[in-house]
Order: sequence, then C-alpha cells, then structure tokens
Amino acid sequence: MSSEKKPKFTINTIIFRNSKTAFSDDFDPTIPGIELVGSFRIASQGYLIKTAQTLDESGGSKDLHIIQYNTTYAFRYQTPEQNQSGNGGIDSKFLVEITAEIISEYLLNEFIEPPNEYLNIWGGRNVLLHTWPYWREFVQSSLQKMGLPGMTMPILPPSFVAPLPAPQAAGTK
Repeated sequence: MSSEKKPKFTINTIIFRNSKTAFSDDFDPTIPGIELVGSFRIASQGYLIKTAQTLDESGGSKDLHIIQYNTTYAFRYQTPEQNQSGNGGIDSKFLVEITAEIISEYLLNEFIEPPNEYLNIWGGRNVLLHTWPYWREFVQSSLQKMGLPGMTMPILPPSFVAPLPAPQAAGTK
C-alpha cells in the first residue's frame, strides 16, 4: 500500500454556466482592414462550499463535500484607440466581446474543510489551470465562427504572470 497522501480535491466537473458573444452595433465584421487589438482577463472568481448526499457501497447514505468555483472570463477586440483606456480595454467601448462563466466542482477527499486561505490559493492557481484550456478554446472557436481573425492566447492564464485578486467565499450550503 502506498504511503502517498491523496490530494485534498478531486476534480468532479467543469461546465460552462453561461457564455456570450457580441458585436457592437456599429461594427461590421465584413469590412476588411480594421485593426483589431485583443485583450482578455479573468473578470471575477468566487467559490461556494456545499454538501450533497449519495449512496455508499453498502447502500447507506454518505455526505459529499463539494467546492464549486465560478470563474468569469472576458475577451474583447477593440480598435487601438479604444484600447488606450488604461485598463487593458476591458471596461471601455469594444467591437467584439466574448464572455463565459465556467463552473468547476471539486470533491473534498477529507472531511475537514480547508481554510479560506487555502481555498483562495487553490482558486487562483489550480482552478485557473483546469478551466483556462476550456476558455482558450472557446475564444478561438468563437472568433472563427464570427468570421474574425484568430487570437493566439497564452497557454497559461495571465495570472501566472500578474497577480490575481483573491476569490471571495459566497457562503456555505
């Protein structure tokens, strides 16, 4: 028997809760030659701790302790002038916007609830590593379906280069 300790979390599921693609009213993607500047960011993140019941091997009930992270991502194409807002362009006028809220759920392998500091670190690192590939693919395929030039997004989330605000606990269910 291995003495290796199990990780605190086991990934349960990753799903898109909602997503949106939009052109601004005054943008026509069929007009050639418009210079587009892409910007993206992790718009927000939070987590919720909940408990669910399931059947165990003997037919009795067993509590599952689940941590659910909600991560909202945003991408925009803008003109160079629109992108000069000083906020990475994400809060200003845009030509194209793509957003998605991705939910990732993890089962706690231990009965003891991890401290908030641990959950914040997990959300700012591991959760982003798990959800970023889904977001990256969604942006790239959405741009193609919208008839727009592709954007090469980094393989790792930008928070691995820049600091990310800590997730906020939403409560316990």
